[in-house]
Amino acid sequence: MSLSATHKLKQARERLEQGDITGAAYLCEQVLGRTPLNAEASCLLGIIHLMSGAVQDAVIMLQRAVSALPEYGLALEHLGLAHLLLGEAAAAEAPLRAATALRGAPASVHMRLGLSLLYQGRVNDAISALRRAVSLAPDDTDCQLNLGQALARAGDLAAARSALEAAMRLDPARTDAMFNLGVIEMEQDNADTAEQWFTRVTAKDPQHADALVNLGIVAQKRQHLNVAIDFFQRALKLNPALAAARNNLAHTLVLQNRFAAAREEYLVTLSAAPELIEAHEGLATVCRRLGRLKECIEHLQQIIALGSGNGLIWAGLADALFQSGEITEAEA
Repeated sequence: MSLSATHKLKQARERLEQGDITGAAYLCEQVLGRTPLNAEASCLLGIIHLMSGAVQDAVIMLQRAVSALPEYGLALEHLGLAHLLLGEAAAAEAPLRAATALRGAPASVHMRLGLSLLYQGRVNDAISALRRAVSLAPDDTDCQLNLGQALARAGDLAAARSALEAAMRLDPARTDAMFNLGVIEMEQDNADTAEQWFTRVTAKDPQHADALVNLGIVAQKRQHLNVAIDFFQRALKLNPALAAARNNLAHTLVLQNRFAAAREEYLVTLSAAPELIEAHEGLATVCRRLGRLKECIEHLQQIIALGSGNGLIWAGLADALFQSGEITEAEA
């Protein structure tokens, strides 16, 4: 590398530290104009693209850096991160695994490898990678948080709670840790404790729609139906496409015997999430109560087509077909 390139990249890093993304990018481009295969300039420009949200451009530059220098740990890690940001968990695995094989790989690399595995559904492999990350950086909030989420996915709720509580001790303001602790308490039917966590989340972040939904579910289970409806409606104001909020709103309306209103909410739910079994089941029930047997039959058939037709669904379909006159009592 020429002294000029070395000096310009030093300046680029300094500009980046000062928040001057444009200036840093310009200096990297100058270096690459003279030496297109300069791995450090390609890597730094890729990181700049990531910071500015141009993730596809980041992938191109980071791949160029790795092609020029295959064991460039920083480029491998950020290439994996770029793929994760694009939702390409499988593509992220290879560069992240290569980065973890390098001597002195930081905890962040193991954590991101764990995330790529978790997003692929390989939960046990993810837990191994995340445990390695925590062993390298036990005081890293993100490492503890992601390990907790993976352990919860695996059903090890006690260990998940321990990791999430560690994350909370490190950063008491982390709403994502609070939220996941609330989810664990809900799964263990500890409604009061779950409510406390979700209330803390919304106190810190009033725009947290998922926490509002879960507060609504807690209220619904207590038969505080108007309170539940208020929570679901608040969540939908924040995110009208949130299927969990609208589906639970519809179910709460059913509990109030407001079948026509529930039907409308279920229909909107299914327009956004057409394969949501719970919405088809709820809509089939509502349509039957409203005497809309054709619609009831359609949604029961849709449940079966989606592969969730248990004995109750088949029995309900047979009965609806009989009531509509489409089959005889003997056929039912």
